Amino acid sequence: MKYYEYTVTIGKRKCKPRDFSHLNKKILNIGCGSKKTMGSIGLDIVKHPNVDVVHNLTKFPYPFKNNEFDIVIANHILEHIQEDKKFFGLIREIHRILKLNGIFSIEVPYKKGRFSCSILEHTRFFQIGCFDYLNKEEGKNQLLNKSGVYFDVVSQEFSWVTQLGFLNYILKPLYNLYHPFSEVILSNIISPDVVKFELRSVK
Repeated sequence: MKYYEYTVTIGKRKCKPRDFSHLNKKILNIGCGSKKTMGSIGLDIVKHPNVDVVHNLTKFPYPFKNNEFDIVIANHILEHIQEDKKFFGLIREIHRILKLNGIFSIEVPYKKGRFSCSILEHTRFFQIGCFDYLNKEEGKNQLLNKSGVYFDVVSQEFSWVTQLGFLNYILKPLYNLYHPFSEVILSNIISPDVVKFELRSVK
């Protein structure tokens, strides 16, 4: 099951965030802002409505126990973490608070997409395959995996949001059929907006 969650606007229709409260799982939504995933604990640096825990994601450790969560959701957050030390520290903290086989659900702007460079605060860029080195085999190379922890990549896919969301019905199956071809060829014709990942904690 995919745990992606986001709020999109297509024309005049606004889609509400997914409600995961029925899953009977403990879920943390980091950097949730005012649009917390329903059924989750919301963490943000600012006390927005629906934020349950106020904490800076680059300050470690997080105020949670080891192996506390089944799912951690990060939507459009990781692209704001510039320094490697803080970025890999975040990865390490998520791994710590996730249970064995817990899911880290990520949505970030695609490096060639409309939103990647249009926001000045974006300091990190993502593509399909960029989390592969967190798996145990690739992660043996400590020059790549500076977190010291491991995740299996369960899924990764291209997608579109907002006014171009209709392209998910038309192009999404094609673009996710063979990622290397889409990365090199198709993305230069019509670029996806975002990439989504699901990582499973390995302990």
